[in-house]
Amino acid sequence: MNESGLNYRLVDVRAKLSEAKSGVPISFRGVDVDDPTANSDNDPSGIIDNESLTADNRSSNWGFASTGSVTVENGVATVVTDADGFATVEFYVSTQPGDNWRVVATTNPSQLDGIYAIQDDGFYARVADANNHDQVVPGADAEMVDTQMLTAWRNLNVEVASMGPVTGNTLEGMITNVVPDPSNAANSMVTTNLKLDSSEVNRFNPGELTVGGATFKVLGNSAGAGVTLTVANNGNTAPGKGSFRLKDDDILQDGQDVPTPDTSKLADALKPVFITPRYFVDEGQIPFVANLDGNTVSGRPAVVNKYWQRKNKNSPDNWEVFVVGAFQNDTGSDLDPYSGRASYGTTVQGYGGSFIWTETINDKFQGNPNAVTPLMKRN
Repeated sequence: MNESGLNYRLVDVRAKLSEAKSGVPISFRGVDVDDPTANSDNDPSGIIDNESLTADNRSSNWGFASTGSVTVENGVATVVTDADGFATVEFYVSTQPGDNWRVVATTNPSQLDGIYAIQDDGFYARVADANNHDQVVPGADAEMVDTQMLTAWRNLNVEVASMGPVTGNTLEGMITNVVPDPSNAANSMVTTNLKLDSSEVNRFNPGELTVGGATFKVLGNSAGAGVTLTVANNGNTAPGKGSFRLKDDDILQDGQDVPTPDTSKLADALKPVFITPRYFVDEGQIPFVANLDGNTVSGRPAVVNKYWQRKNKNSPDNWEVFVVGAFQNDTGSDLDPYSGRASYGTTVQGYGGSFIWTETINDKFQGNPNAVTPLMKRN
């Protein structure tokens, strides 16, 4: 059942006699046909479809529903025709995307004993009759017909969310002392009244320090109480004492929303595996956090538990995922400053939920010459 209570696994299969005649028994058998997406040429190792096996579906949970006047025995469903010569049975497919079948119908049920799926059959996925010289169904002298190939597709419900407006990327305070940088006369060491966490060393490199209308490039910063900034002088001019504004180098600044992840290519990416995404967008509902780690009570698991609105709908028959446009991963992999390891996306094991680290991606692809190779990190 899907979330609406509809059973999308059931498919009506209908056969019609060449004349309108009621009460004629028609027998049906489902056949796990060859996977047309893989063959000995493009899948020589048989990873997708081992052509030496007679079945390649990933699930065996399929067959006919025994309902009403339909009887099912040994995988064969039988029902008599109505006044118009039609016989209808319900065939239930598996929930494994990419599984495929044909259903064969006949007035002579003994013929169904010899049917089989032709392996390594290219794009045809045909059924043949071992009792009739391996003739492909339907043959000119056979009493059997088959359906077109039926393939199982799955919907993937993708709930997309994002953090709200950025905060804390601009700090204000007082400069209490300025001295020349002993290692480089073109720079100055600026002591402030700021206090930063130990994880924020060099966070503001290469940000901007604004003092009295003049702007200076930040080359580094310390942490703890009385933060010291290393800045590049403007020519021969060093910053003076007094009030200042310190801006992080991040692309997204205070007041700007963290965007929802771009899902425009997801449908094309999932199409080869027979999955169709459906989107549910909840933009800007998650409060902004600059670095969202995986361990604290306010970290990634907490966000998933609190803001994944469709989580309780997730089940084997109803696939749900949660994708969040967030700012940065923990400080050890946020590429802030421009060094070390970078995490561009994180999926939380045991909780669900995938986080796209927007600012780290910005750092990588908008002019950061020191960015490392992208790393997809699972926690």
